[in-house]
Amino acid sequence: MIKDIEECCKLETDYPDAELMRTDTKAFVSKIKKENPDISDIEIGVHIGLLEKADRIMEIIKLKGE
Repeated sequence: MIKDIEECCKLETDYPDAELMRTDTKAFVSKIKKENPDISDIEIGVHIGLLEKADRIMEIIKLKGE
């Protein structure tokens, strides 16, 4: 089960713009809106929230040594 969770989180943490999301949210939002003009602020917030949760889950997995 841990492997399944880890694999699911990797989809978010390995996202090409994940590092930009972590380091410069405003630049990420600008880039995404330029590439996808119809995207809503809610959708962008969901992406950012999922990455934050995935990062926390991956950190817990690393700490537990699983």
